[in-house]
Amino acid sequence: TKWADVLHVRSFDAIDRKAMIRYSEWIQNSMKAGVTPAKLTADILAAEGGAFTSPATNFYKPFTPSEEIAEDFAQVFLGIRIQCAKCHDHPFDHWTMDDYYSFAAFFGRTYRKNSEDRRQALVYSDNSYGEVKHPKTHEAVAPKFLGGVRPQTEGLDRRAVLADWVVSGTNPWFARNVANRVWEHFFGAGLVSPVDDFRDSNPPTHPHLLEDLANRLVECDFDIKPLIRDIAGSTVYQLSCTPRDPDRNDVKNYSHYPIRRLDAEVLADSLSQVGEQAVKYPYYPLGYRAMELPNGRSEDHFLTAFGRPDRETVCAEERQRQPTLSQGLALMNGQIVQQVCDSSRGRLNRLLKSDNGDSNIVSEIYMAAFCRPPSSDEVDRHLAYLASEKDRGEAMEDILWAVLNSKEFLFQH
Repeated sequence: TKWADVLHVRSFDAIDRKAMIRYSEWIQNSMKAGVTPAKLTADILAAEGGAFTSPATNFYKPFTPSEEIAEDFAQVFLGIRIQCAKCHDHPFDHWTMDDYYSFAAFFGRTYRKNSEDRRQALVYSDNSYGEVKHPKTHEAVAPKFLGGVRPQTEGLDRRAVLADWVVSGTNPWFARNVANRVWEHFFGAGLVSPVDDFRDSNPPTHPHLLEDLANRLVECDFDIKPLIRDIAGSTVYQLSCTPRDPDRNDVKNYSHYPIRRLDAEVLADSLSQVGEQAVKYPYYPLGYRAMELPNGRSEDHFLTAFGRPDRETVCAEERQRQPTLSQGLALMNGQIVQQVCDSSRGRLNRLLKSDNGDSNIVSEIYMAAFCRPPSSDEVDRHLAYLASEKDRGEAMEDILWAVLNSKEFLFQH
C-alpha cells in the first residue's frame, strides 16, 4: 500500500475499474518479485500502450497537463514539491519558474487517447511534436533536469532520457527520497518530514545518517532489502518504547522507539486474523484482505475512520493518523469488532467447543493478539472474571474485546 498510496491507484468510475485492478496487481507483483524502486520508476517513465497490457501507463491520469504530471513525478520519486514554482519562483526553496517548466517539458510529448475499448486509454510518446511553453515568454522550453543541465533530447524519447538521469549517481534526490521513505515506514516519521518535501528550509534531522542510507541504496543497486535488513537489525529500531526520565520528551533523537498506531489496513487484517474470520469489503468477494484492496476509494467505514486515503493526490500526508471519535466508536462496537468477538463463529467458537481449559483459551487469545503468553497475573484476572459471569461465551467475548482494544494490540511499539 505504500507505493499504491502515491501512484494514483484509484478508480474514478466503473469504466476504469479493470485498468485500476491491473495497475494494482502490477505494483504488487513487482514488489513480490523484488523489483527495485529504480526499475519501478524506469518502467513508469517508459510506459506506453494500453492500460490493460501496460499497467504502468495508469500513472498518467486522464486529462492531466504535462505540468501536473511533472509535479506528481517530482513529489513521488524525488521527494520534491515544485508546485509553488508554477506561478512564481519558490518562496521557500531555490526552484524557479524556469526550473518548473523545463522539468515539465520532459512530459510535454506524452499523450493519452481513447481506444476502441473505452475502459482503457492508450499512452504514447511523439518524439517530434509537443512543447511546454513558459507562461511569461510564451516560448517553448527545452527539457532540463532539476538543478542540473539540459540534456540532448532531439529525436529521443524525453521520458527515457529523464529515466536515465533519475536512477543515475548524478541525481542527488532519488536515493535520498527512497531511503527516507523506507526509514519512515519503520519509524513513523522520515528523517525529512513530510517525506515528500525535501527543501532547504526543511533539512533532515540527521543529514549524515540520511546520506549513509542513500549511499547504501546506491551500493546495492537500489535493492531495498539490504537497507531494510540494516534498519531492522539496528539498535535504534530494537529500542524499547519506554523512555527514560532524561529522554521522556525526546521526539527526534531516537532515544526510544516511537509508538504509533497501526495503519488502517494492518489493523483490519490483524482483527480478522485474531478472530479467524474473513471480513467482507464493499465490491470485493469475501476473503479479500484489506492490504490487498486495490482501490483507494474503499467505501469501508472502518478503513476510512482509521485514515486510509482515497488517493486523490500523491501526497504522503493524505493518509491520516490522528485519533478521532469515529475510531473510538469503531473499536467499541463497530461491525468488524463485533464480528470478530462473536463467540458463535471464528476462533472463539472453535475454542469454546474444544476441550481446552479456560487458561489455555486465554493463552491462545494472547498469543494470537500479542505474540506472547499472558502473565500469571493476567491469567488470574481473566479466570476470576470468567468465574463471576454466568454466560461463559459472553465472558470470553468480553475478554477478547478488551484485548483488541488494548494499546498493546492497537499500537506498534
